[in-house]
Amino acid sequence: MSPVYNGELLIQLLVDRLILVLSPLTESYEIILVDDGSNDNSVAILKSLSKLDNRLKAIILTKNHGQHVAIKAGLDNCRGEWIVVMDCDLQDEPEAIHNLFITATSGYDAVFAHRKKKYDAWHEKMYSELFYGLLGLITFKKFSGSTANFGIYSRQAINKVVGDTYNHFFFPLAIRKHVKRFVTIDVEHAPRAAGETGYTFLKAFKLAFKIIIGNTIAPMFSKKVKVLYSVKETTNNNDTF
Repeated sequence: MSPVYNGELLIQLLVDRLILVLSPLTESYEIILVDDGSNDNSVAILKSLSKLDNRLKAIILTKNHGQHVAIKAGLDNCRGEWIVVMDCDLQDEPEAIHNLFITATSGYDAVFAHRKKKYDAWHEKMYSELFYGLLGLITFKKFSGSTANFGIYSRQAINKVVGDTYNHFFFPLAIRKHVKRFVTIDVEHAPRAAGETGYTFLKAFKLAFKIIIGNTIAPMFSKKVKVLYSVKETTNNNDTF
């Protein structure tokens, strides 16, 4: 599953490459794309593609809730025994799913994808390493700026993530709380296939602030709750999967 924000130039490319990778692995798969309040032509493209292929489910959120809330919406609606979470910009290459799956089925609850070389600006890499380093210190979990959402996760682990409550949902932290048998493997990281990232420095800073406060100070003063979001439409809810 993948969150989508202003991805009109990326969606068809992503779906085509996913089908090529997933079809040899299994006949029973679903592709879940969650539109997170796009203001381009993404919704129309998602609706059109889901009508052509019943393996594609599009979840349309009513507004921009943020990447990680969109991921949670996708996880709430997935049904597979193994769930891949990835970004839609194709910097996470679908072709890596084969090795992730083979590794996972050898006895792991999760396989995290480590980008060997990140195609990001130097300052983005620096901010990422600083953020994940600080998050690791305050949560006693091991993080890296080269390992984020991309990976494959067992049904049991995702069920725990979906059933938990949060002060502020952040997928890399949420999944690490619920897996014991995990491994990290190297994957290739590609330049963005098209368009521009929706993350400005200010948006990234605000997100980092919310995540750190939400998982350190906020728990002392607030009660954890379910992740809230509003769905405008779910297309092609195929119950025969």
